[in-house]
Amino acid sequence: MKQKTFDYSAVILTGGSSGIGATFLASILALKQKVVICNLSRHKPESIEGREDCYHFECDLSQSEAIEAVFPKIQELLREKCPTGRILLINNSGFGKYGKFEESDLATQLNMIELNVCAVVHLTRLMLPLLIERGGAMINLASVVGFFPAPYMATYAATKSFVLDWSLALREELKEHKIKVLALCPGATKTGFFKVANATDFKVKFQSAEEVVEEAWKALESDKGFVVSGFSNKMRISIYKFLPLLWVARSIAKQFRPDGN
Repeated sequence: MKQKTFDYSAVILTGGSSGIGATFLASILALKQKVVICNLSRHKPESIEGREDCYHFECDLSQSEAIEAVFPKIQELLREKCPTGRILLINNSGFGKYGKFEESDLATQLNMIELNVCAVVHLTRLMLPLLIERGGAMINLASVVGFFPAPYMATYAATKSFVLDWSLALREELKEHKIKVLALCPGATKTGFFKVANATDFKVKFQSAEEVVEEAWKALESDKGFVVSGFSNKMRISIYKFLPLLWVARSIAKQFRPDGN
């Protein structure tokens, strides 16, 4: 990321301890300018240990009570450490699970919805008055599977479809306040996502998290509504959008079927 393109004095980031979130964090930390960073996650990122203007708020984002409890602390910190300047909100936290829905753990499926959907809406609504007052932008982590139904990752794909559609709608609402809203839609990325999802046998081409984040910065600077990272992912989406949804779902089912049959 080029330093001249970053005009935010504060960044609120969820899930900066691993994966794409950690890469966003590293990219911002590399800037030669003062940026107040607030990370919300269950674990403190090692990269901010001992760093000035970097703050960790331990928070289980799947619990609405935890978000309500931590938000006043963020407000107070911003008033004290960074009272002016534009704010960037990066809703990155989320996880997925792979397998047959009938065999899935219900609590895990519901927790996925809480984290991937409810937490994004909750934190964004709390942050919006500050973004409107001070100016700013937001990046919401969607996914390439948010563009189509994905059997065997049904709940995860549906949550990312929500994030994509919601982000595009919110973008139109917030244009009058000149707030940028970007839905970032990566495909398979070299992170711990597939291990958590129990999908380590997927034979797909992976992007690096650095490549995904770099595309996000460029798209945000260009004020795009969404960006699909990676050439092969872009091609897949450009083809799928012309096909019937039922056909797409059937095709994805054949690719994703756990038993390979």
